[in-house]
Parts: sequence; C-alpha cells; structure tokens
Amino acid sequence: MEAARGGRSWCAQSWRAVLTRHHEAGRHRAGLCRAGSGTSGRGSSGRDSVNNDCGAVAIEAALIFPILVLIMFGVIEFSLMLRDHVSLTAAARSGVRTASAEPRIATFDADAAAALARAGVAMPMSSIDEMWVYESNVAGYPTNGGSQVASTPTTFTTCTTRCVKFTYDPVSKSFTKTAGSWASTLINACPGDVGMTSVGIYVKARHSFVTGLFGTTVSMADHAVMRFEPIPASQLTSTGGTCK
Repeated sequence: MEAARGGRSWCAQSWRAVLTRHHEAGRHRAGLCRAGSGTSGRGSSGRDSVNNDCGAVAIEAALIFPILVLIMFGVIEFSLMLRDHVSLTAAARSGVRTASAEPRIATFDADAAAALARAGVAMPMSSIDEMWVYESNVAGYPTNGGSQVASTPTTFTTCTTRCVKFTYDPVSKSFTKTAGSWASTLINACPGDVGMTSVGIYVKARHSFVTGLFGTTVSMADHAVMRFEPIPASQLTSTGGTCK
C-alpha cells in the first residue's frame, strides 16, 4: 500500500512538473520571454528555443505591420475618392434637372450652373476644373465634338456647338461662363415631337489624396442627361402648325 501511495505521489508530481513547464513556455511564446530567463531545470537549449520563437514573432510582426498599414490607408483613400465621385454625380444630376425644366428660357444654362453650385460636392468647389451644359446626342455626349457611341472611351474631347462651358470662381463662389453659346430658341421642346432636344451636364474635377501614398491628385468626371420638358401651352407660338 505504501508503494502504491508512493507511485501515485510520483505521478502527481510528474504531471505538475509537465504542466508547469507547458505554462511557462506559453507565457514566453506570448511575448513575456526575456533574454537569459527560463524555468528552473531547463537547459540552455530550452531557453534558446523560446527565444527563437519570440524572435520569429517579432520578425513576422515587422513584415506584416507595414502591409496592414498600407491596406488601411488604401481603404481610407479610395473610400474618400468614391465619396467625391458620388457627390459629383449627384451635383451633375441636380444641374441637369434644372436645365431640363427650363426650355426656351434664356438663362437655362446659367441656372443649371447655379443649381450645381447650390448642390455642392464633398470636395472643395475649387477642385472643379470645368462644367459643360451641352446638347446631347443619342449616346449622351455632345452633339458636336463628342462620340456617337456610348462605349467609346474618348468621348468628352471637345464641345463646339450648342455647348456652354463654365469654371468655378472661388471669389464670387459661383460658376462663370468662359466659352461657347447655346441659344434657347434652338431647343426643340415641342410636345409630342420625336426629335425633342436632350440636355447634358458634364463636370470634371480633381480629387486630392490625403496621405500621398497613392499619388497627389486624380481626375474624375461624370455627366447626366435628360430630355427637355415639353413647353407649356401658354408659351407655345404656332406658325403653320409648327412649334417655334
């Protein structure tokens, strides 16, 4: 019986020693290791193994941390760029809605520019390079100077006829007409006419990166197109049955 109790005692002590060594090794691998320290009874090979584990963790952290930081800043930068592009699209739609509601009104182009300025964008208004109010073809691009195919990448290269260009003036905080013309009398907004005119708003701007890791600025642009609303009956002038 004494031998049995002695055997059980020896087994208990052995298990406690194993658990103690396992616990100490776990603490060291978690970053609590110190050069030259170790559990009593451990040899130099045990201490070297723990220290090597700690060194591997430090190297892995040094390699992964810059990548994680780059990914984090990339998410921030491209989220801000997406925000600016969405706001630019919303501003263009606001301008084209105003223009399309004013057929045969001489100030329809200036009113569209003012509506875009009121709508504003997430980026500074001074970042807007230019704004066009143009007669749109079936593809949504300028009738003269633009592409007739919606899938063509080089579309807004020039705008020559029935097109008005604006730039933003930071002093007056409004858009100023810089080039082009489009007489309101040339707008076909006759009710029921299959050839009714469509108006487009094109806005080009620059997005500035915050960190500079992906460049300084990037150009972005968007446009919106709507057909002019039919002229109210009170504004119609008929000559030989033709809407003027």
